[in-house]
Amino acid sequence: MNNTTAAFYPPRRQVPDWGYNALGSYVLCIGFCNLIGNTFVLLVSYYRRKKIKPPEVFTINLAVSDLLLLLCAYPWMVASSFSHGWQFGDAGCISYAFFRFMLGLVNIADITVLAVVRYLKVCRSKEVADMSWTSALMVVAGTWMFGAFWALMPVCGWSRYTLEPFDVACTLDYKTAQESQEGAAFMMILFTFCFFIPVAVITFCYVCIVRTIAVMVGVGFILAWTPYSLVSLYATFGDLKSLPIIYSILPSMFAKSASIYNPIIYFFMNDSFRRDVTALIKLSIPKPGGSTSCSHSAWEKTPTSGRGTFMTSPQRIKLSEMRPTEPSQAKTTTTTALITQVEGREAPSTWV
Repeated sequence: MNNTTAAFYPPRRQVPDWGYNALGSYVLCIGFCNLIGNTFVLLVSYYRRKKIKPPEVFTINLAVSDLLLLLCAYPWMVASSFSHGWQFGDAGCISYAFFRFMLGLVNIADITVLAVVRYLKVCRSKEVADMSWTSALMVVAGTWMFGAFWALMPVCGWSRYTLEPFDVACTLDYKTAQESQEGAAFMMILFTFCFFIPVAVITFCYVCIVRTIAVMVGVGFILAWTPYSLVSLYATFGDLKSLPIIYSILPSMFAKSASIYNPIIYFFMNDSFRRDVTALIKLSIPKPGGSTSCSHSAWEKTPTSGRGTFMTSPQRIKLSEMRPTEPSQAKTTTTTALITQVEGREAPSTWV
């Protein structure tokens, strides 16, 4: 068997039927939460697109990669779980593992970039303030190139993809590290650049700043991926068969839950994002007359003027009720409805 072919094994009935059904149900729940949470991130981003700053594109990139993971990986695993075994053959295993691996690495790279951006914002705010859209988009492209590079290596012959021990998903074949020096080198380089360095960078950045939401996003990444990485390291240099099947299943399931952490963290711990989601929900609530409670134009163009106003929730303002201010009053500016004002100045509204 060459390195570009998934290593298939005879069916291993190590998981009872109820266990397969539980796996399928769990992944369905994770997929549903992924869809709801990350769709909200993209919808809110669309409605406040005129306010988005270059660093916030990394949050959008994170939501896009999570949703693509939902589309490209979850259906295959759900179908195989309820069928009590992998159903898509050799080519399907390689395709699943490639997309799962690539999108997971894009996610890891993006979270690392977010940690660096938040560190720079707190410690060297000028660098973040001066970030251009070109620079931000180049960094986003770099996260995708990073993920694609490492995911292509097993397809090109350096290591290979294979079924996971519970036969409903595919991943890297960690046994290649015991079969050849090339396989061992790949695993060590992979863990260094795709886990240990990102964890070190994230830890350093968040030790240097004191922001709860920033720390929670980093902690979510570490909690989701550390168990899987430790089991993978053991499988690389030890005997995976000596581990009970549950120790192979749980870390993998925990890693798959990483796609739902970020929207939850942003909603419950970021006031700006929570206000934006609240306003988006209000947009879709019909009024008794048949119209919605707030129009898109009201979101985009709410006049803000005067002093001493502090908006704790999105305002509902009818454009027909707006009156021009007197020349002696503060100059009216056109902003978004989701703005916090203190002493007539717009407070920064950002998710990063």
